[in-house]
Amino acid sequence: MSTEPASLVMSQTLPPSDMLETPPGYPFEEINYEDIEVEEVVGRGAFGVVCKAKWKGKDVAIKTIESESERKAFIVELRQLSRVNHPNIVKLYGSCKNPVCLVMEYAEGGSLYNVLHGAEPLPYYTASHAMSWCLQCSRGVSYLHGMKPKALIHRDLKPPNLLLVAGGTVLKICDFGTACDIQTHMTNNKGSAAWMAPEVFEGSNYSEKCDVFSWGIILWEVITRRKPFDEIGGPAFRIMWAVHNGTRPPLIKNLPKPIESLMTRCWSKDPSQRPSMEEIVKIMTHLMKYFPGSDEPLQYPYQYLDEGQSNSANSTGTDESFRFNTHMYRTIQDFLFFYLFLSIFRLTMRSVDLGDLRSTTPPEVALSSADPLSTAHSLCPHLSKLALCYLVVPGTSVPRERVFSTAGDIVTASRSVLSAEHVDILIFLKKNMEVE
Repeated sequence: MSTEPASLVMSQTLPPSDMLETPPGYPFEEINYEDIEVEEVVGRGAFGVVCKAKWKGKDVAIKTIESESERKAFIVELRQLSRVNHPNIVKLYGSCKNPVCLVMEYAEGGSLYNVLHGAEPLPYYTASHAMSWCLQCSRGVSYLHGMKPKALIHRDLKPPNLLLVAGGTVLKICDFGTACDIQTHMTNNKGSAAWMAPEVFEGSNYSEKCDVFSWGIILWEVITRRKPFDEIGGPAFRIMWAVHNGTRPPLIKNLPKPIESLMTRCWSKDPSQRPSMEEIVKIMTHLMKYFPGSDEPLQYPYQYLDEGQSNSANSTGTDESFRFNTHMYRTIQDFLFFYLFLSIFRLTMRSVDLGDLRSTTPPEVALSSADPLSTAHSLCPHLSKLALCYLVVPGTSVPRERVFSTAGDIVTASRSVLSAEHVDILIFLKKNMEVE
């Protein structure tokens, strides 16, 4: 067992068991700290240090308070987490008395914030991933708001408090150190300025609708991959003042209207004009039908060799600076199929006849301008699914040849249909094989 730093060892005792309000049958237990093997510090939460550790042969996260001033937040999180059990909320296994700490589910994917804005290289993600993360977040928060007999407000929803597992496809809410019962309607301005509802920092009584406001900011953030209000800069009160005066993140050009409408409703100054989290879940569940592929693990960009470094065994040998990743397709024929699919999709979206592609099509594939998606499917089923992901929601005014990207920029559909890794392949082909 690893020895915990002396600064983390506290003599506090846990609150009385009757304060935990633990539901019958919920697997929450008192854990002997001697059974935990601490491995490394991985961050900080609403209170204290967060470490990765081993307990009963599995990875866990332990949160330990460092000072008496953090004791209140610790007790709040212990009390609230002991009440919840939901697939989109981090699981609490138990707690230790000496040192005082929580033993929780470990999220190997880190925080959503690090995926969005962390250190390079950042992973690629699609619109499907972005929508799925927000749907999962809304499901977890809706569960909190609907709890009986006392519903919960999280009060600090933001990407640093949203963790990812299963290759970045599953989201879990964490950090309940600022959570409170809805009946409390507290006036403390807990939370973080960029995601905070105006009624919270204004000192007004607030309800669960403050979480709805935060969720709307998160939706904008994952679509644009930009930090909200980052252009304001300076101390937090500048963001608060701007939000108080009605400033909101800029609208995203050509964002499908149903998504834009939901997002801006969440930003309403009047909390009563915001949708409930239950309504958000229903809307997002419907919209997800147009965004398949969210179960695909996140992919990180391919690394380029330093100048003068020899290629590894799985390099192509045609370009000393380019190294193929094992996730790439392994034959040039497959690469050419990707390129052919790209051409078909580009021409289809622009309503151009496909006849000029027939000479480059394998004889066993029948091109059909009347059914371009079937043609695409016959060429490459995986990419036809990606294409469907970017067909806009019916009834919107978004031009079919334009889509929004996770970078927040407007790009042509012919580029957006492919993941960044496939675009890299096409660039490589055009450079080294003169594929037009």
